Amino acid sequence: MLLAEETPTEKPLKLETTSMLLRALLALAAPVLVEQLLHAFAGLADTYIGNNFVRIGAEMSAEAAAAAQSQNTAAGAAVGTIAYLLWFVGLISGAVGTGATAIIARATGARHRRLANSICGQAVGLAAIVGLVLGVLVYLFAEPIARVTHLPPQAIEYAHVFLKTIAFGLPFMVILFVANAALRGAGDTISPAVAMIVVDAVNISIAFSLTFGWFGLPAMGFRGIAIGAVCGYAAGGTLQVINLLRGRGGLRLHLHRLRPHWHNMRRLLRIGIPSGMESGIMWGVNFVLIWIINDLDKTAAFGAAHAVAVRIEAFSYLGGFALAIAASTLVGQSLGMNDPRRAERCAYLAFALAGGLMFVG
Repeated sequence: MLLAEETPTEKPLKLETTSMLLRALLALAAPVLVEQLLHAFAGLADTYIGNNFVRIGAEMSAEAAAAAQSQNTAAGAAVGTIAYLLWFVGLISGAVGTGATAIIARATGARHRRLANSICGQAVGLAAIVGLVLGVLVYLFAEPIARVTHLPPQAIEYAHVFLKTIAFGLPFMVILFVANAALRGAGDTISPAVAMIVVDAVNISIAFSLTFGWFGLPAMGFRGIAIGAVCGYAAGGTLQVINLLRGRGGLRLHLHRLRPHWHNMRRLLRIGIPSGMESGIMWGVNFVLIWIINDLDKTAAFGAAHAVAVRIEAFSYLGGFALAIAASTLVGQSLGMNDPRRAERCAYLAFALAGGLMFVG
């Protein structure tokens, strides 16, 4: 039974050509692609710092140079492995964000603004709770989590340091990802792209500055990478909360909407949890792979090399990911308009474009 705020809005359907749908799809996908490209470069920057944070000079003895290279290799492997753990945090965020995107997109298409705002509040409130819980758990259990990765001892120490530090950024990270998902459902892919650009810019600048002691800042070594990530996610998460409080893309976060509304919460999780479980299976397979790689070589060289290869590989599917996000918005909005034919056309068009792009890539 529909609530009053969910009563469908009848309106005449507008016949759209394929070129019109293509323009709409690309307009939504383009900011996401730019965002993802910059985020991938930020990941490469973190990997570069990890593999080079101990400077190796010509004046160093062979033994000192070998020790420095060993530290860099261990740090590079730790950064790459931690990226998998952060991917898991992203999947948990996605379990909330996917439901938010789907319902908000449909509500936006049907012009149910109150419902869209209610789902936004429920999603952000749940994200804050999930993020806080994850942050506390990661901080308390950083050492056993690091050991589960089967990294060699020196790399485990680096992973432990990284996890202890990044725990403070997880609440902001989860809120950021969920807020981005909500805004994309409302048809705004520009604000999430701007927020992620801020995240990456802050992350890279602070990571380099604190690792190497630039601009008069203390040289903190490896910990500087994690502090850069925390600062980046804190900046991005805060920016998106401010955007939602002010209102973006017709979507607005009202503080009273943060109170649990069990009907809408169930709808949110009924969509998000199955999606999260599906992605979790894929993550599990990949984590077993990194576990095997880390176990094969106790010098961490395989893990460091794998981290670089995965960062580069990521560029091959960014276009498909951007089109998938654009398609989820258009399909949801089309269903909200009571236009399943438009939804079907958008889905097939996005599938054809993404498949062709990734095949060429």
